Amino acid sequence: MKYPNGGTTYTKLTTIIRPTEKFVMLDEKGDLINDGALYVDCSVSGDTLYDVPGNYHNTGTVFNYADGHSDVHRWKDPNFYNATAHDTHPGLSSPDMQWIKQHVWE
Repeated sequence: MKYPNGGTTYTKLTTIIRPTEKFVMLDEKGDLINDGALYVDCSVSGDTLYDVPGNYHNTGTVFNYADGHSDVHRWKDPNFYNATAHDTHPGLSSPDMQWIKQHVWE
């Protein structure tokens, strides 16, 4: 599949670089579920949160990673984890926007 600003759909586990750092599944915020995917703009200038992760665990989200482990990531930026609509802009300086971009794809 082709994505704007690059991006990859992995079809084999062996093609994922650093599978211990790349998530494959998470909870999306319940009142904003619109499809079966979480779109993240990983371009250098990408600051748009198109889909919002759930924050059901003390402002955290459970992530399942490509190597099979799970972990809770606690969000730091209220503009990120309190988003109430799609296409919000927490900004490039948001530590949460930086974190999610680093854990999506190469």
